[in-house]
Amino acid sequence: AAAVVSHVVRDGVLVADTGSGVPEGGLLVSGTVADAAGNVILKHASAEIIGEYTETREFFVPYKETLRLPEGETAEYRWLFFGGAAMEDSVYSEETEAVRLFGKETPLKIRTGRFTGYVSRNVTRSADDCLAELSRQQAAFEENFYAGQEVYSCEKTAVPEQDGIRLRCVYTLRGNIAKEQEILLSQPGSQGAE
Repeated sequence: AAAVVSHVVRDGVLVADTGSGVPEGGLLVSGTVADAAGNVILKHASAEIIGEYTETREFFVPYKETLRLPEGETAEYRWLFFGGAAMEDSVYSEETEAVRLFGKETPLKIRTGRFTGYVSRNVTRSADDCLAELSRQQAAFEENFYAGQEVYSCEKTAVPEQDGIRLRCVYTLRGNIAKEQEILLSQPGSQGAE
């Protein structure tokens, strides 16, 4: 559900004008178009409809917790073509480098895999530490989930609880709310609609 802020219609007829509210799943642009003679033509509708909508997200950081950090022993393996190795309870990273022969790069690659074991650490945070971690979590969330949208505003409320701090964010977002969807029409004289 959103309020329409702007639109660019490439094909079809706009149903949701700028400034109007639209329900989730509502029709924004119709592919049913009437020509100059009044005949109805079915077209593929295409548009970009920028809508403004709100979402609420919560983040929580405890004062005390046990973290599993990749700070343990490191094992490294190298492969020319295909290969594999595994190390339980570790994080894996990989790099590739070109194979050079007589100073020229070949299409072959050497793959270096690095396993770093996890270590458990008990962490006790102050209120400021919790707020810093909440800020980091919120920034990572926005980068991962709101990359294709504009964060127009964000109202934040930090609530201290017995075992940590909860951050409640009410986002006002702007983004393309148009999703192309096929609408099936029943044929005249057919039994039932699809």
